[in-house]
Amino acid sequence: HIEDSDNYYDKVGKKIKVDDFMKMIKEDKLGEVVPNQWEVTYVNYIPKETIWTNAEEWPTIFNSLPGLAVTPTGTRFEGCGGHWHFEIEPKRGRLHVELQHAYVGAEEKKETLVLKLTARGPIDKEKDSKISIDEGLNLGHDIIVQSFFDITSKPAHEYWKVRR
Repeated sequence: HIEDSDNYYDKVGKKIKVDDFMKMIKEDKLGEVVPNQWEVTYVNYIPKETIWTNAEEWPTIFNSLPGLAVTPTGTRFEGCGGHWHFEIEPKRGRLHVELQHAYVGAEEKKETLVLKLTARGPIDKEKDSKISIDEGLNLGHDIIVQSFFDITSKPAHEYWKVRR
């Protein structure tokens, strides 16, 4: 649930133990791990029949949805998708945003909008890699949560009961 994203991250983030992972790699003789980047991805599913019932309603979910300014004669808007890329300033990483119209579920094939946000950035070589990874994961989480809030509309926030 969107309103629980910070609580969820706190619970999951505390379970991510870089030391445990490094120890497992060493014990299993899989080689030396030399981290060079961190990455956080959130995948948000917005099913049809929740906040939207047809593609023409998608602009009410997002603050900006690029597209053609006109609908070609004799057609009805049916769907779109896109990829956007942003620098996390100043040169701390990148945010990748992907919006996709999809059908999810092996059996149900439920029509859904999939909004995927991925933040990734370099490990600071001047710091201990464990500290740098933790700082990066926290930065990525914060950027993604704020970006989701910025990208989605006030009516969508009201529907999802988003508190910021």
